[in-house]
Amino acid sequence: MRTGSQKQIEVLARPVLLFFAAALVMTLTTGTLQAQEHHPVTKANYTLAAQWTGARLSSRLHSTSVNPGWLEHSNRFWYRYESPAGANWFIVDPARKSKEPLFNSVRMAADLSRMTQDPYDHQHLPIGGFEFIDEDEAIRFSVRSTRPAAEDTAKTAESDTTESEGSSRNRTYRPTEKTLWFRYDLGSQRLTRLEDYEPEERELSWATFSPDSTKVLFARNHNLWMMERSEYDSLKAFEKEKEESRGDRGGRGQRGRSGQEAEETEGEEEQEEEEELEVEEVQLTTDGEEYYSYAGSSYERMNTAEFDSTERVR
Repeated sequence: MRTGSQKQIEVLARPVLLFFAAALVMTLTTGTLQAQEHHPVTKANYTLAAQWTGARLSSRLHSTSVNPGWLEHSNRFWYRYESPAGANWFIVDPARKSKEPLFNSVRMAADLSRMTQDPYDHQHLPIGGFEFIDEDEAIRFSVRSTRPAAEDTAKTAESDTTESEGSSRNRTYRPTEKTLWFRYDLGSQRLTRLEDYEPEERELSWATFSPDSTKVLFARNHNLWMMERSEYDSLKAFEKEKEESRGDRGGRGQRGRSGQEAEETEGEEEQEEEEELEVEEVQLTTDGEEYYSYAGSSYERMNTAEFDSTERVR
């Protein structure tokens, strides 16, 4: 025979038991539906995995490690580190256990803006070709400028008018983007533009040379290719000439031209840029394919929709 206290406990426990029973039924039902809707994986989803490669995440992430550049004449090193607050350059002296900014970014941006007539942001300085010189007493670097230098100011106002088929064509000079080189003295913190400095000519980014430098290797469409050094030198000279020609055309506007004339001119320029020098190339492999490529550092970029499969890569 149940007592009154036992009946009271049963009455209080009944709602709790009903709640857990309902939760259990819902869980089992949901699990069954998910099992029915689930499709078994039959192959690797490389497309999904590619969304998390370094090439895709580089625009979202900042520096996650330090790559030290050791100075030649001391035990110090420098490095560049980027955070949401911007990019900064530091110099470290392990013997003194010290770290300090290599230069004042705000002042550097102001000096570059004044000397190049380009507006620079101290959080995103476009510094390239970074190198210590003069026994580590100064640094040399480059920036890209799109504004006219002092010697180009007079040309900006020039225009030549030609009469053709009864129409007037006005071509206004516009300076093209150029690379400017600077020297920064660490002691005096003085920035100087290197007017006459010419950097050593660099090799094409996709080229890998054989030990005797007589052959040049590269990748195309995930396979390995080769060309003779003489063919490469001809192609390199052609690419340089084409780049200079593109810069000259970029400095001339379409102002004063009719729509048809402008379209015809732009079409001619695009056709010229599409021209390629024919060189003799030898395909070394045929089994390269997506995700099993012979390409090296360019592999991640090759797996993007914008990539041209005929392009030479490293």
